[in-house]
Amino acid sequence: MSCSKTVGFKNLIQVYRQAFRIPENLDYYSEEDLKRAERHYIKQRLSNGNANDVNTSEDPGN
Repeated sequence: MSCSKTVGFKNLIQVYRQAFRIPENLDYYSEEDLKRAERHYIKQRLSNGNANDVNTSEDPGN
């Protein structure tokens, strides 16, 4: 995997991680279960291959 693909892949994982870390999940899961659920969520998102429905902007109003 080239350097740019690796960086892109890591950025995509960060986008999915931020999408998962909403108050409903943070308040619901214990720390250990949060890590497990987040990992499962990221794997599911990567296998589905669609990042278009994740808000990637810094401003939530966009």
